[in-house]
Amino acid sequence: MAGKITMNREYMEKASYDWSEDSVRIINTPSTTAKSTYYYVQEIGYFKTIPPYFTERSGLPSFLIVYTISGEGTLIYEGESHTLTAGSCFYIDCMKSHRYSTNPGSEWEFLWVHFYGATSVGYYDEFSGSGTFVTEMTLSNNKTYTNEEFINICEDPGNFDMEAKEKDVSGLGKKSHSINNCMDENQNDFLSDFYKLLDINLKKEPYHELRSSNLILNMLTKLLLINSAGQSGMHGVSEYVRGVSRYIDKHFRENISLDLLADIQHISKYHLSREFKRWNGITIQEYLINSRVTYAKELLKHSEKSVSEIADLCGISNVSHFINIFKEREGMTPLSYRKMWK
Repeated sequence: MAGKITMNREYMEKASYDWSEDSVRIINTPSTTAKSTYYYVQEIGYFKTIPPYFTERSGLPSFLIVYTISGEGTLIYEGESHTLTAGSCFYIDCMKSHRYSTNPGSEWEFLWVHFYGATSVGYYDEFSGSGTFVTEMTLSNNKTYTNEEFINICEDPGNFDMEAKEKDVSGLGKKSHSINNCMDENQNDFLSDFYKLLDINLKKEPYHELRSSNLILNMLTKLLLINSAGQSGMHGVSEYVRGVSRYIDKHFRENISLDLLADIQHISKYHLSREFKRWNGITIQEYLINSRVTYAKELLKHSEKSVSEIADLCGISNVSHFINIFKEREGMTPLSYRKMWK
């Protein structure tokens, strides 16, 4: 199929459109409400590609999620090359230079969505903070399913109606797919939501923009959970990470340091700090401060103690420092917070 080169002062795209006739591409024009309020789909589709399919671009205000169903492709992003196989999912910022392509001698079959809006930037920043842009959702203890069984696991989002003919989701590809028969719940939900998102945008069902926003939010949340926890799921949380959380919950009124927590858990403070943030999404210091501010809010609402007394009871001896911490997190002083609840 013919390729194209599109350029202006900021946006650049080169592409070769080598995909099958049964591939699906949907281009949306979001409403004003969607652009100002929701996460919204810009484009979405299902591609079955052959070499020399590729897309290379930069300067596009969009985020892109691609999930590989079968075959093999390559992503080049942030100076690194990633091989994409069944279960590989990448999430990138299209303002940055990137290239993805079908590998020589292979077909590459994948779901994709360009989206923007709401807090898309914040979710991407959180996801990319780990430096990982490709999440692997294929686990080792595999069972093989037919297309029909595969889609049923994804909660059967329904039939596609394309050019006045029925296109069942199970028709997307002829090969069997391999997934873990104990696949993590987040991974199942993510893939199910991806198929649903494609389905409702193809059919333009009632409230499809609002429903799309909800599905995108669910997908982004699942990606964060999968990326943070790894493929072992949240059951892999180390006991020392749980132990630190429990210790802070009980002793936040006391003087607590990273060195103290590391000594209690008999582990390197650097490893402890890194693992705690990985599993909780915030640093140990942030967790401690949040515990103190939460207790302060309780005392401000349900006691007559002075701000100075409350600061001391929360483990912060300097009342000015306490007020600054409280205002930074709540957007108001402790006294203003008390007045709001009286």
